[in-house]
Amino acid sequence: MSLGYLVALVVNAVIIGSAATLLSNMDTTAVAKKAQMDGINEYMRFRKVPVGLQKTIRSYYEYLWDSGQTRHNASLFSDLPNKLRLQLNVALKKSLIEKVPLFKACSPAGVIALVQNLQPHIILPNDLIIRQGEKAECMFFIAHGTVRVYVIHEQVEYYIISLHEGSFFGEIALTHYRTVRTANVRSTCFCELQASDAPAVKLQQQSSTSSLNAPEYRSL
Repeated sequence: MSLGYLVALVVNAVIIGSAATLLSNMDTTAVAKKAQMDGINEYMRFRKVPVGLQKTIRSYYEYLWDSGQTRHNASLFSDLPNKLRLQLNVALKKSLIEKVPLFKACSPAGVIALVQNLQPHIILPNDLIIRQGEKAECMFFIAHGTVRVYVIHEQVEYYIISLHEGSFFGEIALTHYRTVRTANVRSTCFCELQASDAPAVKLQQQSSTSSLNAPEYRSL
């Protein structure tokens, strides 16, 4: 038996083994998804949940599975030590913080504190995130998705702008806490937002408030 033939056998075995592992992982995920979705569907049928609401709930869980945000996937990093978990969290969210003029002068420690303050929110399509006239208590960063900004004046809706992944809105809560929101913000699709609580941020940024120089439409 030639050396070349032996090498070919080894390479073939490695490829087959890798493919088998990949298929096994895919099967595990598919089985977990089917089990959860079957349970959800059975519960909603038994409880006679309205058909329209059933559809919305199913689409929400489908989105969780498609974006890797179910409990099944959440366990992937459960064994990480706290230091590595923090580093991963900062790596995923740091770019959102750095795009905000208000945070340009932030120290590395300040950025970490801001990242730790962020709270994730999954928003359904066509949900109202910010309502014109309500009190401003937090700002939002768009990790994924698109939102539509508009105002209503004398019962007429006026479109302002659409904001996409990497954008932010609602920062008026940081500079003028609990002042009145000046516009509405509504999701146009499934959105993943990170929300920052204004009082906690102000503890980090009291000396940097004057650096905010965003366009007027962002003062939501």
